[in-house]
Amino acid sequence: VSLAFRLAVLDHLFPAGGGVIVFDDPLADMDNERAKQACTLIKECAKRHQVIFLTCHEEYLNTLGGNIIQFT
Repeated sequence: VSLAFRLAVLDHLFPAGGGVIVFDDPLADMDNERAKQACTLIKECAKRHQVIFLTCHEEYLNTLGGNIIQFT
């Protein structure tokens, strides 16, 4: 619910796109199916807004795509 609310607020504040949102490991407490659905929502959001997604889970690299910056 929190993820959906944040995405809805972003679309409300920037209806034409161009907003920025930062996620810090938002999928950590989700099961695999919910995480997959959340990734789909985040990818749709990234078509209109800049999304910064921070995570330590490498499985999301291929799922979300985009520009990847890795720190070691």
